[in-house]
Amino acid sequence: MRLSFDWLLDFVDVADLTPAAVAEKLTMGAFEVEEIRKVRPEITGPVVVGEIVEINPHPNADKIRLTRVRVDTTSEPLEIVCGAGNIIVGQRIPVALPGARVINRHDGSALNIKQSKIRGAVSNGMLCSPPELGITDGDSEGILILPNTPALGTDIIELLRLHPDHVLHVGTRSNRGDALSVIGLAREVAALLDRPMREPKWQLPEPDETSDAIEVRISDTQDCPFFSLRVLQGLSVGPSPLKIIRRLEAIGVRPVNNVVDVTNYVLHELGQPLHAYDLAKLTTRAVDVRRARSGEQLLTIDGKERELSEAVLVVADQSGALGVAGVMGGKDSEITEKTKFVALEAASFHPARVRRASRLLGLASDSSQRFERGVDVGGVRRASDRAAALLLECCGGYLGRITSGGSDKVSPVQVGFRVEQLKRLTEIDLPAQGVASLLARLGLQSQLVGEALLDVSIPSFRQNDLTREIDLIEEACRMWGYDRIPASMPNSTAAPDLPDKTESTVRQALLACGLSETCTSSLTGVGSFGLGGEALQARNTVRVLNPLSEDHQVLRRSLLPGLVKAVAYNRDRGADDAWLFDVGHIYERTGESSQRETGVHEDLRAGGVLAGTRKLSCWNEKDSNELKSQTDSMASNFYVAKGVVENLLTRLNVNPAQISFQRMAEPPEHFHPGRCCEIRYQAGQESVALGTLGEVNPAISDKLSLRSAVALFELSLGAVRAAGSAAVFTEIPTTPSVVRDLTCDLPQAVDNGSVVSAIAQVSGPELREVNLVSVFRLSDDLKSHSYRLTFQHAEQTLTNEQVEQQLARVRQALTEQLSAAFRT
Repeated sequence: MRLSFDWLLDFVDVADLTPAAVAEKLTMGAFEVEEIRKVRPEITGPVVVGEIVEINPHPNADKIRLTRVRVDTTSEPLEIVCGAGNIIVGQRIPVALPGARVINRHDGSALNIKQSKIRGAVSNGMLCSPPELGITDGDSEGILILPNTPALGTDIIELLRLHPDHVLHVGTRSNRGDALSVIGLAREVAALLDRPMREPKWQLPEPDETSDAIEVRISDTQDCPFFSLRVLQGLSVGPSPLKIIRRLEAIGVRPVNNVVDVTNYVLHELGQPLHAYDLAKLTTRAVDVRRARSGEQLLTIDGKERELSEAVLVVADQSGALGVAGVMGGKDSEITEKTKFVALEAASFHPARVRRASRLLGLASDSSQRFERGVDVGGVRRASDRAAALLLECCGGYLGRITSGGSDKVSPVQVGFRVEQLKRLTEIDLPAQGVASLLARLGLQSQLVGEALLDVSIPSFRQNDLTREIDLIEEACRMWGYDRIPASMPNSTAAPDLPDKTESTVRQALLACGLSETCTSSLTGVGSFGLGGEALQARNTVRVLNPLSEDHQVLRRSLLPGLVKAVAYNRDRGADDAWLFDVGHIYERTGESSQRETGVHEDLRAGGVLAGTRKLSCWNEKDSNELKSQTDSMASNFYVAKGVVENLLTRLNVNPAQISFQRMAEPPEHFHPGRCCEIRYQAGQESVALGTLGEVNPAISDKLSLRSAVALFELSLGAVRAAGSAAVFTEIPTTPSVVRDLTCDLPQAVDNGSVVSAIAQVSGPELREVNLVSVFRLSDDLKSHSYRLTFQHAEQTLTNEQVEQQLARVRQALTEQLSAAFRT
């Protein structure tokens, strides 16, 4: 919200304070002022209205002329040199006399005016162009021609309202629609400074009851509690008064014409959005507030054709929609220079309905910003009266009838306030009368109904956010001053939980493996791979009620689709090598929602994708054309991704001996059917799934034009955290290790994980490592695996007999469990 300091002075007297002082008070009162911007430069007089009475050529220059300008009726005209080409005799123009300070139109610096000689001719001042007066619109090369022939000698600074102003950028709050207005923030300033508030005053003439009225029909008062249309006739559309123009310019609103400017002026002054229709362009004298029909089209004021849906509320006549309710009007009924009859809309729309229309259409406006936060229903008619009075003042004409639908009556709201609660929560010790006095500064009237109990009446403009006792306690604290609340220790203390470093450890480990972190969207499209079939989507997928686009309709059920699309995005831009990871939540519907349960399960996961190669080192590279060996780079594949996962699990203190990589009967559709596995953790008799690992399905690789194998992995960090153990210090062994190689013939169906698991089960604590050395295919039914086993005792040197005993147990277990054969 941009608050003009000059505009604020209309409502509360803070002329003795600087804008910075007011900004500090607002900030301490929970309305953060993000910036103070000065608008319009400092111009000092004398700068007056003059009249050109004579123009002569300069004797020593071709491009400049000598003028004689009269600035009052009692003295002789002044000789002033001017180089502008748009001046003629009889024009009234701004004249900066010696001693004035204006703006250098070339660089924006201050320009002091004095009597000077220009090419030998004396110049007693300067005829001013718009930029030299700090006016941004108009001819920057020509002199400003004043309309309506103002009196000679009139002060230009007062006439054109060129006083500098300061604009405070005040942060908005989601439930304070009343504070998105000058009057709303003025209430806060007046309350924080304990100063009286001044309300704007106007007087409306009696309406012409014989004029035509417009019938108003509301389909659902839940969508639109109140809607009014006021007819104004015989208006003259043209420029607005300078007061309105300057204030709108200060807050960044472009002036259009007096009708549109008045609606914008009242919107920012009172916080009530309004809209003016050209009455002559309505096909009937009846207006409906209804839901749009599916496929209905509307050309909005911004010149874009928009397709509406049944979720959008519109204002319509018999021919179709005139505008999106609470968001933007239609082009076909907008105000033009030919408009004579206006229908002025003032209404209250349901915040959720306006918010949904704004999101669906991708269309935000000053009106939607206020309706989404809640507009005071009780102030709608007052804003309509204010706008009507300004329109009659600015445009002439006369007042017609007003018709309405729904009701603008606001039910009274009372909230109880126990004074002892204020002391218990904040240690502010005030009597009930003192608390009532603080609340009264905000317009909250209180009645003492007990020894320390207040019955507080909530005005209509605060009923959206003041609903509970704790809300009133907060208001009392704001008025008392947060900086005055005494500091104290809490009554009880509890030991804080130890911080969970799982996420930071995951990031560190994956960065150490050469992956780069990326952030992918939690929203995706229904057709994105990795979401399952339609039946699965309908059962498990969480759909977004107000999707921004087709690609943002559902919440993701896996991190991997987003990561693979990131690889494709990089590939399309020439970056073929992308090793990426992401840490984020996935969402799955688990059942029906209730008051206690959302029906949605969130799981924190870590996902990674490895595409292309990663260069390991280039420090000894002598020639860029030299053929490097395979050890200088690492190509992505299933086994490299498996190594990354093993390193990650080790960093998270998951025992490698309890980890297995098992084939999946039905792998996810985004994985290669023959190159994927499930990562499981064996805890006693129970086996827990930690995640999945594999390569991208070739069909997806072809669809995304991925040139090389892309490896994927995804881990549930909740399951990994449960599988991890606390870090334990282990002494460095002082005894030598013993290495033995073991080769066995196995059926083709037996995987490496089963072999390693069988070896670990029968070996004692002396077995430290089991590494697969080679795999050799013997026939269609048999293969040969070679393993390197490392044994080591923590305190003594192992003998050959002890090692051979363990190897014998390993051979027996492999023979009995996996039908292994050993060659002698």
